[in-house]
Amino acid sequence: MIMTTSLAQISPLMTWSSFGYLLLTIGIIAMLLSPYRYLIAYLLAGMVYWFIIDAIQSVLLYLFAVDHWQSYIYSLAITWIFLGIWFIYRLHKRSHISNSNAQSTLIKNKYGETYIEHTPVYTNYQPRFPNPNSFNQKQLHK
Repeated sequence: MIMTTSLAQISPLMTWSSFGYLLLTIGIIAMLLSPYRYLIAYLLAGMVYWFIIDAIQSVLLYLFAVDHWQSYIYSLAITWIFLGIWFIYRLHKRSHISNSNAQSTLIKNKYGETYIEHTPVYTNYQPRFPNPNSFNQKQLHK
């Protein structure tokens, strides 16, 4: 008589899923010790996002008579709507900030000419201190 199990085992103490978790743990520890540890934040953000999708999917399954895959599609659509609203808000806010910054960097000098702050290019530019290499020796010894 041949007995089979549903889980394939590497050894009597380890299954393939525990081997995968072990590799994942080793990868996360290696990333924490590397200079790319900031990527852990992306990993955690993705896990939080998927947790939110799973929570919405569970609520949809509980409240409405939909299939499992349909509830995932609806939960993705719901989160994308909120992400789209947030994205549009950020674009709108950024356009207001860039417009106000562009208006504040235009400065009028005493001749009424406008120029952008921190740029030394004017129509009537005359340097206050001339280049020392342009002096001749006679002007220096006067």
